[in-house]
Amino acid sequence: MATSSAAASIPARARYAVYFAPAHDSEWWRFGAGWLGRDETTTPTSIPMVARGGLGDRRWRELTAEPRRYGFHATLKAPFRLAEGVGVDELREQTRALAQTQQAVRLDRFEVRPFPGFIALVPQVQASGLQELAARCVMELDHLRAPLDAQDRARRRPERLDERGRELLERFGYPLVLERFRFHMTLATGADPQETESLVAAASQAIEPIQRRSPPILDRLSLFEESQPGADLMRIGDFVFPD
Repeated sequence: MATSSAAASIPARARYAVYFAPAHDSEWWRFGAGWLGRDETTTPTSIPMVARGGLGDRRWRELTAEPRRYGFHATLKAPFRLAEGVGVDELREQTRALAQTQQAVRLDRFEVRPFPGFIALVPQVQASGLQELAARCVMELDHLRAPLDAQDRARRRPERLDERGRELLERFGYPLVLERFRFHMTLATGADPQETESLVAAASQAIEPIQRRSPPILDRLSLFEESQPGADLMRIGDFVFPD
């Protein structure tokens, strides 16, 4: 395949991801943006951060630093470099085409749950169609992904994976896919037990009125770009599912 001008202009280490992110300026987006202190759609991206859980601003920013860089989202296809000859326009169009064949997935209710090393919003029950949607994003867009290089592989810490995890990493560039996919929207990382308790309580209180007014629904695919290693990921496209 000949390299297009669009592909040629992509920075060598740029990465792209297919996420779910709530509609910009929806109640769920305002919660996530305020929690992380970031609008992932504009530059500069910082917005006033709402302090929660009795933590000081500096510590709050430390605990939310990693999810802030990625933006408030749930991963459907983890960050990847584009294959040789593939441009961003092609990625957009194929993501759009996939979205047009997908129905919205009702997530019903979120809960705030601590995991080893992080805190996240997760659906209280497994939503019908959620695993299938995530699997389609992983498999049907995978021909656009460049093979893993040594740096990509090292980032995923294959020495910590079991045999199936390594198999998924080599096949799809990420180990937590297909049967190992779990929908989650990360809120903080690296909290100690007392901080975790405070953060879970604060986030739970904040989302409860939103759940009553606007039960969460996965209604789009959102395309994010990391222009260079370590850069904040920017939201560069939304592809809403048909009614």
